[in-house]
This record gives sequence, structure tokens and C-alpha cells, in this order.
Amino acid sequence: MRNLIILGNNHFEKPVGAPYDRATKYAKALVAQGDTRVFLASIHMPLDLDLDKAREIGPSIYIVGRPSKDSNRKKSFLERTFLTTFNFRPANFYMRNFKTFLEALDGVTTILIWPSLFAVNLVIYRKVFKKWGYRVIVEANEIQMGIALNRPIPTEPVKLALFCLSFPLIFLEAFLNDFINYRFDGVIAISTRIERVSKLMRNPSIRVPILSDDIADEPPITVPEDGPLELGFTGTIGIKKEGMLNLFKALSRLKKYPYRLNLYGEGDRKSMAILTAFLKQHDMQNRVIFHGTVPMDEVAGILKRQHLLLLPRPSNIQTDYGFSTKLAGYLASGVPVLMTDISDNACYLADDDSALIVQPDNIGQLYEKLEWCFEHRDRLPQIGERGRKVAQKNFTCSNYQKALSDFLFDSRSK
Repeated sequence: MRNLIILGNNHFEKPVGAPYDRATKYAKALVAQGDTRVFLASIHMPLDLDLDKAREIGPSIYIVGRPSKDSNRKKSFLERTFLTTFNFRPANFYMRNFKTFLEALDGVTTILIWPSLFAVNLVIYRKVFKKWGYRVIVEANEIQMGIALNRPIPTEPVKLALFCLSFPLIFLEAFLNDFINYRFDGVIAISTRIERVSKLMRNPSIRVPILSDDIADEPPITVPEDGPLELGFTGTIGIKKEGMLNLFKALSRLKKYPYRLNLYGEGDRKSMAILTAFLKQHDMQNRVIFHGTVPMDEVAGILKRQHLLLLPRPSNIQTDYGFSTKLAGYLASGVPVLMTDISDNACYLADDDSALIVQPDNIGQLYEKLEWCFEHRDRLPQIGERGRKVAQKNFTCSNYQKALSDFLFDSRSK
């Protein structure tokens, strides 16, 4: 029996978000290889770390642990800013019960750690990797320094002052986190750039791009000859990472074209304030609908009801080294995707063929491509269908079953 424990700082008990989606896709791919169990674990779930209390969420896929009261407590800005960065207490508390759980497992065990806080990763490095001798692999889907640089900057004077004081500490943590992530047994790199970083650090790696479930062949979508186009976006509604303000600026120029932009997700307070003010200023409130967060099992159906899906990310360290996991689901829907040329997007997709691609941070080009979509509605179903074929060939979980299994449980496993 082989055991994989996916451990991080994520709330895996909640079936929402990109980390949960990617982790469960890894789990499905590995379980399909046979004789493998996968456990999703989180530092936020330190209670009931018992094999008998693990909750099965799929064939041989389990959630282990239960959140403590402190895990779900809403933390103040001051606590999040200063007291979380190098707080080793939660990780050390978790490890007291985690070792007993590990020892109860039969067979070979590998730990796959998700990008997390430096304090968590350092405790895992010192105890699980060095002291206890388990094989530990890192899921590298972003550069932590890029995340630090993209943190929202508060506007309130007190919070802004605290942010300025704390940012050197935040960036130091990100730098140390990026460094320690390449000191374990290996890295699963989501993009070619992260794979190059791993090779530069002389750390074993495998590249596993964005993933989707198996994709069935379906008829092309239907796009109306006239009337409004349904434009869609799912995920965090942000400015620095997702480029929402650039999209709004491009859409504000589409005066004569009817559309409805459907946004499924939430955003931070500052981003939402800026975006809603822009909509009011340009009289776009009736054209942009904020639907809020939706359950993961409803996303696929929502995507298929759109005529065009949008991924307008700007170019920065976080977006260029990462690879948007939502793109796999977008392509699998058969709906055409309008996106920016960042990360590995253009490695798989071609403009006006399998996707619609514009340069990042180019509002004029984004507007022109949106206008082209209205003027060439008849082309959209074919572009969406070719995008789905790309996803079937490159992004389905089954394509990576053996490679993932061999890398995670190779001869050096402890």
C-alpha cells in the first residue's frame, strides 16, 4: 500500500478554491494507478488526526483532521500582518499528533506539501523531512516572492503604516520560503519557468501543468447571431493578479455592443471598492453581475452557459511563473477563452485558432479582440472546440497518472 499525504496551510475541509481542486485531481490520478490512498491534511485541522476518523470524499481519498476553534477564528489585521509570518506554534502543535498518524499507516508514505507559510514549511523540513526521514515533495505553483509583491496595499492610514512596517518581513518570509521549497526531495512544477528554477537549484522536478478531469466530446456551443453575449469569469476578483480593472476599462469602450459580464467569486475589499466605483462612473452596473462564490460542482455547468470566458491577467512575477488552474476548466467547457499571453498559455494555445490571445496590460488590444468577438460570433464555437481538444490532449489527469506516481513513490521513497 502506498500513501500520499497532501499537507498545507489550506482549508481542505472546504471543497472550494484552486488548491482543493488541484489536490483532488492529483488524488484521482494516483488512486487510478491502484494500491494508493490519498489523505488531504491541513495545519488548520490539528484535531482528530486519527486514521479511523478520516472522512472518505472519494474512492481511497480522505480528509483527515478537524479544525480547532482557533483555526476558524477571524484574525485581526495586526495579527495577520505581524504575528502569523514566523509563528511556529500551530505547526509544532500539529506535528504532535501528525507523527502518530504517520506511524499508523502501512506501506510507503510520501508527503506532498502545498505552498504554505514559511513557519509551516520549516517545521516540516526539520521534523518530517530531516528528523523522521519521510520523502517530501513540494507542489510549486507560484513564486512566493511574487505573491508578496502582489499583496493588496491598504488605503486606511493606520493599516497602510503597519503594512509599510511589515512588508520587509513579509518579503523576507517569501524569499526564505522560495529557498526552502527547493531543499526537499523534489518539486512538482506547474510551469516551465518554475521547472527552470528547480533545475537551477539542482532539485529533482517534474512538470505537471494545469489539470482537468477527463473531457468528453460534446457538440460545439451555440452562440446567438445577435443579442447580448454572455461573458464569464470565475475565481478571485482581483486587480493585481487577475487584471479585472484592465478588463473593465476595455469593456467600457464597447458602447454599441450588448453583453453581460458574469463574475463568480469574491474579491478583497480594496479591489471591490475600486471596481464598483469604476462601474458606477461609466454606468456599467447593469452590465456586470457579481454572483458571489459558487460550489465547485456547479462551476462546470456555469461555464457552459457562457459564450466567452475571460482570463485577463497582467504580467508580473506571480502570474508569469504561475499557470492559472482555472484555464483547464475553461477550455474543457468548449467555450472560447480570451486570455493574455503570460506564463505557458501560448505554449499550448494559438491565437484565433484554439484561443483568443492578447498581450498583457494592453487595454487597446483587449478592446479590439473583444470587438472582434462581437463582429465574428460565428467563429467562436470552432475556437472553443479546438481549445477543448488542446485540453483533452494536454491537461487531463489521466495523462499524468504514471509520471506522478513514479515521481512521488520512486526508489528513494523512505
